[in-house]
Amino acid sequence: MKNLSFEPLTHQIYISDNLNNILESKRLAVIHDEIGTGKTVSFLLWMYNNKINNKKFKTKIIVPINVLYQWVDDIEFFFKNKFTYKVIDENLTCENLNMYDFIIFTSYKYFAENLNYKSDFICYDEFRSLNESSYQCREGDLDDFTDYSKAFFDYFTINTESVIIISSDKFAYIYGKDALYILQSYFCEFKHGRMFKRNNFSLDVTNLPLIKSNFKLNDVKPQKQYHQYTVSKLSELASRYLKDPIIYKLLLENDFENIKKCLEIKLKKNLSKKENILKDFYKSNSILDIIRIFKTNELELLEESKTILILDKESYNRQIYSKKLKKLDKKIDFTQKQIKTVNDRYEEIKECSICLCDLMDVSIYKCCQNIICEKCTKQIKNCPFCRKKNPTTIPLSGDGMSKKIQNERKQQKNTIDEIYNWKNSMNNVILNILKNSKATLIFRCGDSVLDLDLNTKIGFLGGSPKNRDNTLKEYRNGNIKVLYLDVGKDHSGLRLENTTNIIFENKPTETAEKQIIGRALRLGRQKNLPLTLHFLECSNLNSYDNRSDAESYSWSESYSWSESDTDSN
Repeated sequence: MKNLSFEPLTHQIYISDNLNNILESKRLAVIHDEIGTGKTVSFLLWMYNNKINNKKFKTKIIVPINVLYQWVDDIEFFFKNKFTYKVIDENLTCENLNMYDFIIFTSYKYFAENLNYKSDFICYDEFRSLNESSYQCREGDLDDFTDYSKAFFDYFTINTESVIIISSDKFAYIYGKDALYILQSYFCEFKHGRMFKRNNFSLDVTNLPLIKSNFKLNDVKPQKQYHQYTVSKLSELASRYLKDPIIYKLLLENDFENIKKCLEIKLKKNLSKKENILKDFYKSNSILDIIRIFKTNELELLEESKTILILDKESYNRQIYSKKLKKLDKKIDFTQKQIKTVNDRYEEIKECSICLCDLMDVSIYKCCQNIICEKCTKQIKNCPFCRKKNPTTIPLSGDGMSKKIQNERKQQKNTIDEIYNWKNSMNNVILNILKNSKATLIFRCGDSVLDLDLNTKIGFLGGSPKNRDNTLKEYRNGNIKVLYLDVGKDHSGLRLENTTNIIFENKPTETAEKQIIGRALRLGRQKNLPLTLHFLECSNLNSYDNRSDAESYSWSESYSWSESDTDSN
């Protein structure tokens, strides 16, 4: 290709050559190749060809913030100095925008503030950016609601630009009537599929004007490995009484400090004897004590409700009163049994998790709430469960927890060297995976990361676009060996073809899983570079299944590409 530093692949040339054919008769076109095949490069190639041939090409591009890196990276790597462009990712009104070939916006708000840029086309990267634009318009920024809403509808009613959507999904989910309005205004033959609640639509993308090369990635199949880990027995017990998705996630990681913060918020919302309970709560370092505080408070509230009901007996007819009293008695009885179970739980944990001897002098690790005997605490410097250095241990105390088991100790079965590989915690499972890994992505829900205490530099993708770009460059250059990503926010728009391992701490949706694997399996990946997928599952806690029923298509067990196309771009 003329004056380019790379040789475009056949399917990218096909898309570039044929996109204009669709736009001659339609105001809407969808670039619809598979994940990892270089759709962004194909679109940039189309703009470049139009530019050198003096055709229309000036474009407004709207992308989600997490996809911005891919655009800038592709422009600078494949089309350096071939375009003049500007990225607007902050609240900024710019002058002289018409001097640029194209503008990239990360928000419809910024787009609406710079309508003076005269373009020939509008490009949405993925239907998600179309949905986000319509939401930003409808919801606005509080006081700006009317202005943005009006600007949105006025603009898309009178403008003459054509729309290009880049998407690899066969089915798109259109959230709200505003995004649907955009599509209908550009493609009058538009047909949507199923309608979900609150006017959300399932769209078969193949009903839209498509440009698709049918290029497929093949021949290389990542290995899949499944790992099971366990949490402490106390965390397992806590999961029975503390029903909350956030607390559940923290229990999986034995993150007691953050569990305590979550419970503190809940306690303050509903307390029968606030000052005394909070005082006990702040002093406590054992999750068993915390659960007992919760359940004791719950029991007091139930007994107060029963007293009020009895005093107000005359206000109810006999049948309703009897039904309410019976229901309260049942709840009180159940809560009393729960409290007894918590108080007796220590007696059920008869073995030290490390030496497997009967427990005599018992302590609990403050860091991860695992139980250990006094003998082991003297022999082990670091916590064998979560690897915390110089951990604090707390003697177990409280009603039903102060009894010592007087049986003779069994002969020690494990040496200290064996201890560190004996406990199957999430940390240890991940550390074992990382031993021989060159570049690893760890996908999880939420922003915090496990303290793996590695010499290897660990990166977390967050902060401003500049910080995100720097982190990604460090990972691709090999300075960061382990990169944490949020499965909800960071599963698309990243080129991380140096990745050798992907660890899933949480089960992703099928669509997210497909996108995540596409971060590593991209054109330009070394031909013989292996990729292993690691799926983690807790063996002694019931899991929350967050796969969406709305996402109807399945994902193949293999993801690969052609050897002839490697190292091309």
